[in-house]
Amino acid sequence: MLSSIFILFITCSYIYPINAQPQLRTGNTLDRIVAIVGSEIILQSTLDAQIILMAEHDSSIDPNDENIRKKVLDELINRNILITKAEEDTISVSDELVEERWNIYYQELLNYFGSIERIESIYKKSINRIKLETRDEIKKMLMSQQLEAKLLSDVEVTGKEIDSFYHDFKDSIMVLPTIPEQVELLHIVRYIYPDTVSKKNTYDLAKSVRDSIVSANCSFADAAMKYSADIATAKDGGDLGWAGKGIFVPEFERAAYSLQKDEISLPIESPFGFHIIQLIEKEKDSIHCRHILFKLAQSDSEVEKVKNLLDSIKSVATADNFAELALKFSEEKETKGFNGSLGKFSIREFPPTIAVTAKKLKDGEISSPEPYQMDPLKAGMHIILRKETFPEHRPNLEQDYNFIKRYATEYKRFNLRKELIAKLRKEVYWEILD
Repeated sequence: MLSSIFILFITCSYIYPINAQPQLRTGNTLDRIVAIVGSEIILQSTLDAQIILMAEHDSSIDPNDENIRKKVLDELINRNILITKAEEDTISVSDELVEERWNIYYQELLNYFGSIERIESIYKKSINRIKLETRDEIKKMLMSQQLEAKLLSDVEVTGKEIDSFYHDFKDSIMVLPTIPEQVELLHIVRYIYPDTVSKKNTYDLAKSVRDSIVSANCSFADAAMKYSADIATAKDGGDLGWAGKGIFVPEFERAAYSLQKDEISLPIESPFGFHIIQLIEKEKDSIHCRHILFKLAQSDSEVEKVKNLLDSIKSVATADNFAELALKFSEEKETKGFNGSLGKFSIREFPPTIAVTAKKLKDGEISSPEPYQMDPLKAGMHIILRKETFPEHRPNLEQDYNFIKRYATEYKRFNLRKELIAKLRKEVYWEILD
């Protein structure tokens, strides 16, 4: 029992923002409240969604297992107890941190579903609507995490505790899992930038459409349906609905808030392309507007230029000098400072497009230039080095000390958290409904 509960705690990243989940229930089954925690409620649909999402990440989890259901509900109750206590203690979270976590969550969605269009199709909402509905939930989760950090402080383990943990659990794959075969990958990224001609042509088109609307040759809604590259809002005439500050990218938000009611902006450039914006209504901290998006197209010449550059880099690259070349030529700031390292993971833990390429390579081999887009606003290409393969093995203190230390730390945190939750359950009202 201890092992499985510990594993649930370790994998509690599967507890997703509630409002961020797609509609997973079908048919005419009515939703119901399964638990109450303070002023918060937990719905049957939320519980079901969490279990399904966990099962999608781990094929060994049976969504119909009653024990799993009880444990997930218990963890949802624990999370809401922490949220309730955090609200009582007026724990504050900055808008900047909420925005940062939203961006991370959004990137995870993009990596999982593959495109903005796919996300919007699955969730049946525009990406801006998903963001609006998710921000409050992310804020609550951050508040609960800050409360944990405040009450538990930084958990550290001594060398003696690491040794003790290893000797107690070295044969338990439930607590200290086998390290699967892993590969170390490095890459060099170059981004594709729109050329001047493409940019000017896109701006001119946006300006022409804007002039037609202002001249009453067509309505804003009709123009949005015809021209907008934002397929989620085009069908609604470009209507973005009400949105609070911080929802839109800064360039868009500044332009939108500067407009008067019914005024239409000149083309505004953002990382997504050019927009023309019409203000519908405005309040102090929220805005209702619509837009038409004109995406910047990649020219064949710019794609070819980046491909040729990466081919040139590959022609002089070896397993020995690849890190040096990545530091010099790569444009991805997240990996450039680490010599282009993508880390050491099992193949399946890498993004799908990278995993497919890595499977084809032998140790020391470098791929040909391939499309690369982890940031939805930055299209590019990259070459990948499969540096080394590490075979599957049971953790040992000589090779995997940091791995064991991480699990020993989580185990200690798990026990401290369990004590904290037991204490808070006596202070916060909660109830499971039949």
